[in-house]
Amino acid sequence: MIGLFLFINSCNVTYLMIFVIILTIFVLREIISITKTPQGYPLPIYLIVGFTTNIYIYYLSDSLSYLYPSLSNCLIIHSKTYFYNCVIFMIIFVCSLKKGLLKRQFALFSLIHLASYLVANSCRAALVNLHIGKFWLFFPSTLVICNDIFAYIIGKSLGHTPLFKLSPKKTVEGFIGGFVFTFLYGFIFCFIQSKYTLFVDLYSKELQDIWKFVFYGVTVQIKYMYIHCLCFVLVASFVAPFSGFFASALKRAYNKKDFGNSIPGHGGLTDRFDCQCIMVLFTTVYLKSFLRTKEQTLEGCYFHITRSFSGDEISLLISMLEKFQLGQVEN
Repeated sequence: MIGLFLFINSCNVTYLMIFVIILTIFVLREIISITKTPQGYPLPIYLIVGFTTNIYIYYLSDSLSYLYPSLSNCLIIHSKTYFYNCVIFMIIFVCSLKKGLLKRQFALFSLIHLASYLVANSCRAALVNLHIGKFWLFFPSTLVICNDIFAYIIGKSLGHTPLFKLSPKKTVEGFIGGFVFTFLYGFIFCFIQSKYTLFVDLYSKELQDIWKFVFYGVTVQIKYMYIHCLCFVLVASFVAPFSGFFASALKRAYNKKDFGNSIPGHGGLTDRFDCQCIMVLFTTVYLKSFLRTKEQTLEGCYFHITRSFSGDEISLLISMLEKFQLGQVEN
């Protein structure tokens, strides 16, 4: 699985974005499928598909139209009809309610909305991060994977103290051990990235900037990359696992061991990517808060224009700027 993940991250950004969209669709399908019993779903399939598709596309539409301008017209139409679609599906839902199934039907109705919202926004965040650079998908994701692996290994070999009642296999020892190895991995990876520049993006130079401060009379120099790395390590180790605990509680609520069996021996995709949701959302918020403050610099504008516009559009922009400059000279 790690090898597959590394292979995928070596692919073109467009293929990665398609992979993320497909992955989240399967994750959403698995989350909804835990409500299925031998008798089937408590709601008609077409209603489940209609609700999830409508909500999923709506929350993803702005990112898709930004990344793929050719889809803008279709997505604008969907955004305008979103409310009316919801009203129609709501009427169908009310008409499908049956005595004796009300609890299950409303539980599924709630899960559809919650899952569609969370998964779509996670996908949206992942696409935004990828648009900035592959580093912002690869690095946070591998931090979570590293934490998950070593928390399991340490917990299995040394763990004795239960961490979460609904997940008896999770231990305090594993939780701490996962942090230690994630910390080591994070700083080793950042050292390699700093020295060899494995990933190039808008903030590559900014991450290489050096912060100088005086500590007890000694001048200390440290690259900003390592400061940002520490923040990501802390979130991957102490916050992201709670997304997994949330998923575990949801499985227990429906008496399920796994979300699916799409990965032999590992359960479903959701079982492996549950902690990634909160990590991609954190990455997007973090970038907006601490790194995307310099987007309007000339270098940032150049990077955005060359990646987002076609040759004809760039030529048109140059022509418009030349006219603007001539107007300024005349005035």
